[in-house]
Amino acid sequence: MHFDVVLDEKDQEKALNYAKKWLQSIGHEDATVTQENCCFCHSAEAPADLRQQIDAQGYAIYKLEGCPR
Repeated sequence: MHFDVVLDEKDQEKALNYAKKWLQSIGHEDATVTQENCCFCHSAEAPADLRQQIDAQGYAIYKLEGCPR
């Protein structure tokens, strides 16, 4: 499964925690998420739908490959 955690800041600990929280919410609480999987490779203004999620919960998930709809 490939996804990005979108934040307003470069905070690796928050990104990892949010990734784990989201994975738990979709029934994948046993998934392994490590710092090696986490890099801040994008820097751009979030689209409106992601911006709404960030404002509401502090982060957004940008689903890429193998993620549930």
